[in-house]
Amino acid sequence: MNPAPESPTLSEAVDRYIAQRSNTLSPATIRGYRTIQRNRFQEQMSRRLDQIAPEDWQGIVNQEAARCGPKTLKNAWGFIRSVAEEATGSYPPEVKLPALAPPEKPFLAPEQIRLFVSAIAQTKYAVPALLALSSLRASEIQALDWSNIPPNPAFIRVSGAAVPDERHKMTRKAQNKNASSARNVPVMIPELAAALERDRQPSGPVLRYGQGSLRRAIQKVCQANSLPNIGIHGLRHSFASLAYHLQMPEKIAMEIGGWADASTMHKIYTHIA
Repeated sequence: MNPAPESPTLSEAVDRYIAQRSNTLSPATIRGYRTIQRNRFQEQMSRRLDQIAPEDWQGIVNQEAARCGPKTLKNAWGFIRSVAEEATGSYPPEVKLPALAPPEKPFLAPEQIRLFVSAIAQTKYAVPALLALSSLRASEIQALDWSNIPPNPAFIRVSGAAVPDERHKMTRKAQNKNASSARNVPVMIPELAAALERDRQPSGPVLRYGQGSLRRAIQKVCQANSLPNIGIHGLRHSFASLAYHLQMPEKIAMEIGGWADASTMHKIYTHIA
């Protein structure tokens, strides 16, 4: 009779879990899993899973809670729990996790949007920053090519995304974040229309530099004008503020923004109202 195969270590189980799904997971998801493998539950990664008793997991999670925030821990534990279940056939027990604080979603109010647009309009960062203010995610801006934007466009077609893989190499995905994300986004900001024609290229990426450079440019503009430091995603949320200011129905704004549900739009609309 052949002996039972030796139980894998937690790190080996992570490798197998990712390898079995390599054709279906997005590069960004794999990168996230590898980040957990490198940075979370490090004392356990070299341990065989059959050496970790079910009653040990709460103490392991408690130790990790002292090293990272509640949201990071929740995401990491959810992944490790799935890995352990697949490798052993036995789901780890329920554990108590720290309570999550309600996430803050910073955005610019309508009067702040005017200041931001005026300050960014003549810079080389105008097009990507104002695309973010028009509702595009950073990954969607990263995927845009000048060849797909006609002269003086009334709309910009958003389709596909570019995200870093586990080796930090930018990889294009044909799919957006969700089914509602592929959409036509109207060019509603006059300064964006002007910047598109001023900076137009025959082809090539609209975002010609790293997202870090864009974030720093946004931060600099916000600091210089006493605005909250909202970042690229905060500009996307500010689209809801802009849409409210333009008296756009919430449902239409949600479709333009590519939100799968109305919660973000509704919270910002309610806040401004």
